[in-house]
Amino acid sequence: MDSKILKTLKEWLPDLIATDSTKSEYEHLKHLAEYCRYPFVKEDQAKAEQIFKIISLLYASGTLHDRNAIENEFLSVLAMDEAPSSLKMHLKAFPEKLKAAYLKTILEN
Repeated sequence: MDSKILKTLKEWLPDLIATDSTKSEYEHLKHLAEYCRYPFVKEDQAKAEQIFKIISLLYASGTLHDRNAIENEFLSVLAMDEAPSSLKMHLKAFPEKLKAAYLKTILEN
């Protein structure tokens, strides 16, 4: 049985999430974070911003387990290579509710 995170990702991002995949929600979140790192480099941000909105909705309405999974597997991957120039770009693209969680993740790592 799929979790709320997996159901939502499969519904809204079918081109990035295989519906028959045996990967866990953690692996999918990590994959999406890796995917989001590169559009900012290539200046193709529309898909990354769509992913940020979906992740933000999941984060805002999720359980503690969901929020921890998003912080540990999605936000921490983005925060790994953060620099002042990319931080400004990421914060500009993040929905308001996800900004605080992202800054918290940066400070904790």
